[in-house]
Amino acid sequence: MSLKEKIRKEIKEILLNLSFHDRKTKSLNIFNQLKQNTTFQKCKKIGLYLNMHDEVNTENLIKYSFRKKKEIYIPYFDDKEMTMVRLPNYKQLKKTTLKLNVRQFDVSKLNKIDSVSAKGFLKLDLIILPGRAFTKYGVRLGRGKGYFDKYLCECTKQYLFPHLMGICFREQLYEQIPKYKHDINVNTPTL
Repeated sequence: MSLKEKIRKEIKEILLNLSFHDRKTKSLNIFNQLKQNTTFQKCKKIGLYLNMHDEVNTENLIKYSFRKKKEIYIPYFDDKEMTMVRLPNYKQLKKTTLKLNVRQFDVSKLNKIDSVSAKGFLKLDLIILPGRAFTKYGVRLGRGKGYFDKYLCECTKQYLFPHLMGICFREQLYEQIPKYKHDINVNTPTL
């Protein structure tokens, strides 16, 4: 078992022991920190993930962002890659379904999709990323599929450099995480 796999396994156990109330309270605290963040306040186009049950809840952040007239883009996954799809309004959030174990749109049901592929159709100002673990220096450990890393690598090839912000619970902060050449650091880890 690799060190990355070992950390993922440890994190899974730690998060299983966090109660729903703890996750909710911690998510609300992170949301309040993000509202005060200058980078977040200034950005107009945000890539945001739709959280899984063991991740920082992003629903309040999505709702708040719409109130602040920001454009929200969420990940859309297929078997091989990820793209970002515009969430037209908050009500559309309720139309997401599980695909590949992740909440996302059934794109066939949308009339018009405003997507931000890694090929550079549109530059996002900020992407808020989930992670299994982070270091305080911005090293991110994902779930192991590489979707975000591949997307971000393609963005850099197109000279698109959105600000990258990782959010996690304090329990997910590690001193060191192995980093390989394809791994992309976040600019700002937020707890």
